[in-house]
Amino acid sequence: MANAELCFLSATALAEAIRTRQVSPVEVVDAHLSRIQALNGDLRSYLCVDGDRARDAAGAAEIEIGAGGYRGPLHGVPVAHKDVFDVQGLPTTAGSR
Repeated sequence: MANAELCFLSATALAEAIRTRQVSPVEVVDAHLSRIQALNGDLRSYLCVDGDRARDAAGAAEIEIGAGGYRGPLHGVPVAHKDVFDVQGLPTTAGSR
């Protein structure tokens, strides 16, 4: 599956592709990070992107899923959090300067 396609799959389709190992969580994260890098300068959709932590989590999910430790429908599916939620190590600005 092409990287661009991964960015347009529904969460359900993405979860199924990861569960059945048609794609790896690392491929999915890399596809999304590439798209964010390409467009975020113009769109400014993301205040902070923690690509290293996302890749680490995707790698861990890939290992767990490969070893039969599938946790459920969202295991390996990347998520983004708005800056109104407190996430350890990331800025929580609630949209204020």
